[in-house]
This record gives sequence, C-alpha cells and structure tokens, in this order.
Amino acid sequence: MRIIYMFLIITFFTFSLEDYVIIKNKTVKVYETEFDGAPVVTSSSVGQKLILVEYNDNFAKILYRAKDGLDYVGYIKRKDVYVREVDEEKALEKIKELNEFVTKKISQNKELVITETYSYDQEINGEKNIPDSEGERAANATKFYKKASDKASWVYLGDRSLLAIEAYENNFVKVSVPNRKEFLYVKKNQFKYTRTTKFNSLIEKVIVVDRTNQNTQLFDYVGGEFLLTHSSKSTTGYNNNNNSYRTPRGFYIVSNVKPYMMYFDDAKKPDETKKLGRALYAVRFSGGYYLHGIPLKDELKGKERDATRKRVEAILGSHPSSHGCVRNSDEDAKFIYDWTNPIAIRKDYFVPTFPVAVIITD
Repeated sequence: MRIIYMFLIITFFTFSLEDYVIIKNKTVKVYETEFDGAPVVTSSSVGQKLILVEYNDNFAKILYRAKDGLDYVGYIKRKDVYVREVDEEKALEKIKELNEFVTKKISQNKELVITETYSYDQEINGEKNIPDSEGERAANATKFYKKASDKASWVYLGDRSLLAIEAYENNFVKVSVPNRKEFLYVKKNQFKYTRTTKFNSLIEKVIVVDRTNQNTQLFDYVGGEFLLTHSSKSTTGYNNNNNSYRTPRGFYIVSNVKPYMMYFDDAKKPDETKKLGRALYAVRFSGGYYLHGIPLKDELKGKERDATRKRVEAILGSHPSSHGCVRNSDEDAKFIYDWTNPIAIRKDYFVPTFPVAVIITD
C-alpha cells in the first residue's frame, strides 16, 4: 500500500530547504518497500532530486511523484544516491566553537585580528598551486607553520580569517585559531592583518557553508540561543589544480557586500575590457570568494539567458562546480544580502551593520 505525502512536497519546493537525495546513475529503480524482492513502483534518472525522509546503510526512504500527481513513499538503494542534509546540529557545533574562541580570547585580553591577504595575484609567498600539509590548495592565503620554523609543515589560512595573536617569538608571530587546539606560527614579514574593533562579545550573525551537503545556513542569536533563519541549496568550489579551488575551510569575517560582483576572463588583471559577466547580491568573505547569485555572462540575452540561469540553478545543492565562490539562487542570494543589513560606506560599497562570520566546513 502506498502512503501519500502531499504536505512535505509543498514545503520542499516553496518554502524551506529539506533533506533530499540526488540520483547517481542513469536509471535507478524505486521500490515499494526496503525488503528483498519488493516490487518496483517507478524509476528516477541521474541528477534528479527527491525529498529524503530517512536513510540507513542499505536504503533511502524518499518521496516520489506518481502519474496521478500525488506523492508517495518509496525506497532507493543507498548506493544509488547522494544524500544531502541540512545538518543544523553540525552547524551549531561550529558556531559554538567560534564563539567559545572569541569569548575566551577576549577574557584573556588577547588581540583578535583578521588576516588581510587579498590580491589579484594568486601566488602565495612566491609559489602557486602547491597544496599545504593537509592537501588543500589556496589563493589569497598565508602560510602558517605548525612550529616556529619555516622548515616545519604548514597550512594555509585564507584572507579574512579570524585569529588571535598569542605572542611574538623571534621572527615569528604565534597565533591561535578557532578550529585548532595547537598554535600556529607565521613569519612577521608575511603577516598582514586588520585589528578588530567590534568584537566585545559573541558574534551574533553567522553563515555556515557545508561543503559536503552543498548548502548554506544562516543563524541569528535570539533569546540566548542561535536559531536557523534560512537555508538554501548552494554550489561550492572544486579543485582543478589550476585556476579553480575548493572553497577554503575556515572561520572568516565578512568584508563587504555588493549589489552585484563582476567576473573576468583573467582574474589576475581585471579590467573593464575583459569583463565577462556578473552575479547579483555578493557577500565577500575571503579574498575574491563571495556568496552570490547565479553568474551570467553579459552577452546572454532573453531566452538564452533564462535557460542558462535554469541550468546553473539545477546544479545547486548537488556537487562542487564553482571556482571557489559559494553560488546560490538569486532569490536566496538576495535574502543573504539583505540579512547582513548593509550600510553604505561609499558609492557601491557596503558593509554589514554588525559583524557577520562565515564558517566553511565539511
């Protein structure tokens, strides 16, 4: 007997982001139950997204729409789908990690600073495309060593990373960061940063980008707790060992927001003659990385432009495909942009009214 679930499908498509699965293979069978020999009730094709009810190691319980226009419970083998969840618990743990770090360092009278390494030149300390000791490539980042020696293993910390200065040791600065128990060390002559002036307690507005589940969650501190304000399907960056990077993990402070951002065919030397297109509602969190809407070339017009937007939107929430930015639909990007409460500093340059943290996690 098939069970009808009408209200869930309405919620998924019109109001909020629910957990879902993405079909991996060309054609996948949907079964009536999760038991061996269960009848096949329908099939799904590669890339299709279906609402996820629950899952185990063997099956995913999903909702599918039948020919009668109603939605029923079905089962798909776990190996045939990618699971995408809005993991609010994981996000809240990261927010706790961030704010425990901030309040602890304030109580210790440590100086909280934000790294400043934004440059159109993607070389780092004269090198390019070299992974750190944890396998991450980066642009607009600085090498931080695990010991006070440039012979030690090192990791990248991206532009706009939040950290605390612990001490100065010879030619190095000893720092702490929210997601690491051990201290890191950076050469004094390579350490560029901005002092924070707005942090005297919790950071109350936080964006969490989940690279695994390809989604973005917004949290506000209300009544003594962090509440999920909004969630959206997103697309993060992929590594091509050239000019595309995984969106860098870390804890960042938003620099500025723009009604739109332009992108160029040569990211190292942007100028108007090489401009390709733009993406609406851009929130810069690290280097040239933004949360933004659908990027579209200016040359696209009419039906071609609409078709391109729909094609890119269809990928959101599935797999990494950007050059490092976090893409959202234009509607979700506008929500995020407005949620930062931007105020004008000068023409076409806005900053959030209050500090906004961005956490990139797996």
